[in-house]
Amino acid sequence: MLEGLTPPAKKPLLCKLSRLREGLDKSDQKILDDAVANTEDWSAETLVRELRKHGLDIGRETVRAHRRGDCLCVSE
Repeated sequence: MLEGLTPPAKKPLLCKLSRLREGLDKSDQKILDDAVANTEDWSAETLVRELRKHGLDIGRETVRAHRRGDCLCVSE
């Protein structure tokens, strides 16, 4: 009955910011990458507020964790 039962393929774990990024086109990915990397001009609060204005739902703590390298995609 269970012949051929195999474990599912492992998918890379991604934080919400990386999953959101994957849904963007290449030019928008670059804009987001630059904004996330630019902590001097883009505080987490300001970045989140502007992303939400553009219809992207993300939280401050998600951005902060990603920037610190404490999220799933970076620690994987």
